[in-house]
Amino acid sequence: MLKNIFDKILGRKKHEFKRHDLINMLIDHFLYKRYLEIGVDKSANFTSIRCESKTSVDPAEGLYAHAKPTYQITSDEFFRNVAPTLEKFDIIFIDGLHHHKQVNRDIENSLKYLNENGSIVLHDCNPAKEIHQSVPRKSTLWNGDVWKSIVEFRNTNKELGCLVIDTDYGLG
Repeated sequence: MLKNIFDKILGRKKHEFKRHDLINMLIDHFLYKRYLEIGVDKSANFTSIRCESKTSVDPAEGLYAHAKPTYQITSDEFFRNVAPTLEKFDIIFIDGLHHHKQVNRDIENSLKYLNENGSIVLHDCNPAKEIHQSVPRKSTLWNGDVWKSIVEFRNTNKELGCLVIDTDYGLG
């Protein structure tokens, strides 16, 4: 089923394959129409996504005040107040606050608003150095402890598929 996507991934060099590549491949393969992005930063990923309907969420504060999300609120606020008023999403990309407890909540909430046969993609699952996973943040390059969410998800949701691709700081 996903063999064609993974053949394309494996055929490229690790540093050439980015998060938007995977997301766009999933959108094309499954004919997804509705995309949600949690955590926008400079919108580089968001603007690279080719999907009929796109929504973004980010509080856009502090280091990220430059972000221009669709909803300038936290993901918790979005899932509590906005998501119930919208149609469900086909694919959700989580790249918000890189604390595993928040990522766990984002995954749990995303599953409630994900269409059947939808996909969730996480960013920053493979920190290269210990300092990159420190919470609170101690370095410019920061993945946080997102990897803990992958481990917890695999252990508690065996009926759902879960894998990590070693590219672009780890895509889960």
